[in-house]
Amino acid sequence: MSRRSATSNHHWGTLAVCVSLAAATLVVFGQTIRHDFVNPNDTVAYQNLGAALMQSGHVSQAIVAFEKALEIDPNYAEAHDDLGNALLETGRVDEAIAHYTRALAIDPDQAEFHNGLGNALLRTGRVDEAIAHYNQALAIDRNHEEAHNGLGNALLYAGRVDEAIAHYQRALEIDPDHAASHNGLATALLRTGHADEALAHYNRALEIKPDFAEAHQNLGNALLETGRLAEGAAQYKMAFEDYAQTGRIDEATRAAQTLIRLAKATGQEALASQVQDELKRIGAR
Repeated sequence: MSRRSATSNHHWGTLAVCVSLAAATLVVFGQTIRHDFVNPNDTVAYQNLGAALMQSGHVSQAIVAFEKALEIDPNYAEAHDDLGNALLETGRVDEAIAHYTRALAIDPDQAEFHNGLGNALLRTGRVDEAIAHYNQALAIDRNHEEAHNGLGNALLYAGRVDEAIAHYQRALEIDPDHAASHNGLATALLRTGHADEALAHYNRALEIKPDFAEAHQNLGNALLETGRLAEGAAQYKMAFEDYAQTGRIDEATRAAQTLIRLAKATGQEALASQVQDELKRIGAR
């Protein structure tokens, strides 16, 4: 769900929107949205429907709703931003960048839009550009925890570990339950040799968000580094299951390949066979 400023024109607080969202969400089938409960000319209704679908994990249907909002109003900046978020989640990074860029062309003073574009740019390895947009987000809103977390990720990617740690810590000062920042901080701490602190933050991230695939995978790597192979394998198993469940097949495949090697190394042949069968079932290669 997108983080919005107090001036956002999203109307989550009204009972009418909540009722229409609940009803509309129930009539989404495949890629088609029935309009029984949505005014076909109401951009905000489609936008809020998309947000509800994103929250419930129906990303492909959310994309349809956001696109419908933009058919009605091509200059609806928030819809461009949220469509960018949905596209980014499905790996359509170049399309996401286009929508974030369009959102910023319409309204360049939204921290959320800069943060989204930073996230997408980082996914393509354009680290310096990502850092610039995270910094712009923080110039607009210094307490934007997502931008602090994103900047931490970019700085970590660039090898600027101490700076990354500072931004993860700042994000956690703002929101102590920000799972992604616990995960990022743990990774940075692990690089500085603080293994025990890193494990604590990975575990905290997973307490907050038990289906956090990246945190399971990172915790698995940390355990492997300390020679705890069986525990590492258990974390990789959960990462694989979470990736597979959310349709992230490439990540699921990589996690599964590591898990199969670990299972064989720890004498868990049945687990190795089970994971191989599951890979075939989901069509991964």
